[in-house]
Order: sequence, then C-alpha cells, then structure tokens
Amino acid sequence: MGTFYERTSHRVYELAVLVTAPVCGVLLAVLDIQPRSVETAMPEAMQVFWEFGLIVVGVAGLVGMFWPGELGTGLGIELAVVLTLGAIAARYVVAVVAVAGGQAVVVASFVGAVTLGSWLRAAEIVRSLRMLTACTRLASSRAVRGRNDDPAVGRLALLGPVAALRTRVVRRGQRSRCARHRRHATAEAEGRHAGALTDAASALVQSLRTRVTELETEALAVREHLAASQRELQELRTTFWDLTRTLQRWRDAILAPGATIRRVQALVTEEDRRARHQGGPIQ
Repeated sequence: MGTFYERTSHRVYELAVLVTAPVCGVLLAVLDIQPRSVETAMPEAMQVFWEFGLIVVGVAGLVGMFWPGELGTGLGIELAVVLTLGAIAARYVVAVVAVAGGQAVVVASFVGAVTLGSWLRAAEIVRSLRMLTACTRLASSRAVRGRNDDPAVGRLALLGPVAALRTRVVRRGQRSRCARHRRHATAEAEGRHAGALTDAASALVQSLRTRVTELETEALAVREHLAASQRELQELRTTFWDLTRTLQRWRDAILAPGATIRRVQALVTEEDRRARHQGGPIQ
C-alpha cells in the first residue's frame, strides 16, 4: 500500500480534515458545549448524531486511508466516510446560515468548501473503483479463457491490475516530487542569473557614474576657459575702441584747417603722455 508519504502526499487536506474531525467531536462531547446555531436549528437527536458522527467519520476515514488489506476495501471505506463527512458539513452550513444569515458568510464558505471537497473526493474514489473493477473483470476473463493454466499465475493475473493501480499512484507521486525538484532547480538557476545580471548592472552603473563625474569636471574646465576667453575678448574690444577714437582724433587734427606739423606733434605728445599716465604707452 506504500509508505506514509506515498499515501498522503496527494491528500494532505483530506488527512488534515479527518484528523481534526474526531478531535472536534471529542471536545464537543466531553465539554458538553454546542454552537448556538446547532442548538437552534437541530433537534437533540440530530445534535448527538452530529457530535458522534464527527468522531466516527474521522476514525473510519483514517482507517480507510491506511487500510493494510485490499485496495478496493480501503477505497470503499473512504468513500462512505467522505460522503458522510460531506453530509455532516452541509448540515452545519445550513444551520449556521439559518441562524446567523449573512453574518455567517465566512464560516459557511469554509465549511462549505469541506463539503464540496468531500464530494469531489467521493467522485474520484468512484472513478478509481470503476477502474479497479474493470481491471479485475479483464483479468478474470483472461483466466477463464485458459490463457494460463497455472493457478499461481492466475492469482498473479488477478492481483496484476491492483498492483498496476498501486504502481500508477506511486509513480504519480514520484513524478510530482521530480517536478518539484525541477521547479526548485529552475528557481535557483533563475536566482543565480538574476544575481549575475544585478552585479553586471551595478558595475555598469558605477562606470557610468565615474564617466559622468569626469564629464562634469571637463565641462567645468571648459566653462572656466570660456569665461576667460570672454574676458580677453572684452579687453580686446575696449582696446580696439580706444585706438579707434585716438586715430579719429589724429585724423581730425591732420585734416583741420590751419593744421601744422607742430600742432600734430603736440597732439600726439599729449595723447602719449595721457596714455602713459593711464597705464602704458600707445603701441
């Protein structure tokens, strides 16, 4: 029938519900407490059936899950259990909704999920039983046709479908574990790839920051050089206009009526003296 992990790896929620159900039933019976909705909506006989039904359903469900004998017997016990569990949970949902109305939407939703899950599991068990019955009938027909006259081999043929079904369940668990391992390996590879990309991006950002700093330094130097060039240009403009005005005065003095060489020399001497006094001779 497989190990504990193989039996429960695909039915974890069912195992949790079946373990919790008898605990709830024992607590209700020992502590003599009842939910208000159950006391209001259920008669006393129904309340007793509800309490002990939880205990019986939980114990019988665990027995069916871990039945050591034939697979069909265990599935039959489990089928009866999940049908009864769905009915008990549905009765509680009806009681809660009838008493609390819309305020019980959360409790009704969760307990209703137990009901739905129980009946879906019952449908799955029915399908498995039909498959098992078909396999058994096929093996029996082959044994009747005399394909193999050895009784021991005939018994093996009868047990073959059961073993095949059990092998299929075990392989499905192995495939699920392999799929989980592959997903875990893929997640680790993606994490390493993301880490490498992050490191590369950090190095690229650092290099870009260094380049931006260098460009800012170069731009500052260019701005300073441009400012110095503008100052020199302004000085050259000033000198140019001074020279232009001086030449204009000399021209006016030369072209003036009655101009003489002495007057022109006196004007040039005066301009030279003034220039020396202000900062330097005229070049």
